[in-house]
Amino acid sequence: MHKIALIQPYFGKFPDYFPLHLHTIAKNPEITWIFFTDDRTNYNWTENTQVHYMYFNEMQNFVQKKFDFQISLERPYKLCDFRPAFGYIFSEYLNGYDFWGHCDLDVLWGNMSKYLTDDVLENHDFLFRTGHFRLYRNIEKMNQAFKNPKLQFSYKEIFTHNESYCFDEMNSRQRELLKAGFRYYDNDNLEADTDPFLPGIKLREVSLTRRKYKTFRTVQNYENQIFVWENGSLFRYYINNETVNKDEFMDIHFLKRKMNILGDINDNCDRIIISPHNLHIDIDSEINEDLIIKLSDNKEVSLQESKFYRFLNYNSTEKLIALKKKLFDIAVKIGLK
Repeated sequence: MHKIALIQPYFGKFPDYFPLHLHTIAKNPEITWIFFTDDRTNYNWTENTQVHYMYFNEMQNFVQKKFDFQISLERPYKLCDFRPAFGYIFSEYLNGYDFWGHCDLDVLWGNMSKYLTDDVLENHDFLFRTGHFRLYRNIEKMNQAFKNPKLQFSYKEIFTHNESYCFDEMNSRQRELLKAGFRYYDNDNLEADTDPFLPGIKLREVSLTRRKYKTFRTVQNYENQIFVWENGSLFRYYINNETVNKDEFMDIHFLKRKMNILGDINDNCDRIIISPHNLHIDIDSEINEDLIIKLSDNKEVSLQESKFYRFLNYNSTEKLIALKKKLFDIAVKIGLK
């Protein structure tokens, strides 16, 4: 069996739903989560978690020692841009692991081993597309790949500026890893990566540009759909042709949603119903058509919640970065890259 470690630094108070995140981690004992945090709350850390307590300034110093130039790491969120370098930065914590990865906190995990099979891992070097969950083979060539000089933005530019470049999801990284001969695995049908800019709780659409990187989504959205975590597995219940249907996913990503907790968090809960903005704990209602329609909550997204409004709130440098990345995607789509 392949050994996998996920690096998860987080500074500040963990969100209210963090115990549920840990609860779903516990159901995946074959994977190790390595946390770096300054939140010393007495959480129910599971056997497959490692917790390293440190203050953010200690993390700043730890990362700085890995580079011979002055980095910009003024706020915890900027750590997302350092994710592609985690195999290099945290190498001493990764001895003995075949794969390392990074992930977000706003995720509930399903039955991961069902999808991360030995066959999948043996035949691929990096897996999945989005920043909320990615895996990389723990070898020197991969761990140094973030230094590739052919990337759209160099790692030195990204690591010396405080703005977010979303380096962990940058399309040119995907492209250069493929050109370097690394074997890529993706299947957007496995991950419930929800879109906060659509009404209800819908899956994000995968643009045609992404097809350049061998990714796809054939699973469609339905007007009335909810997700349910049931004792280690994650399912979507949806209405199609006036009947209730069910399919399974590896994880669900809330993606910038404020999730309210309805019910008491407990270590023994075996069901969590996930609606657009709520986590219903241990609700024992039958999953039927009436409940799905009631919880789908398909009200339109307000202007203040829209992608355009979010772009308007970027500073000038962030707007320029976003535009450059969009132009790169267009160039790839029409064959100029």
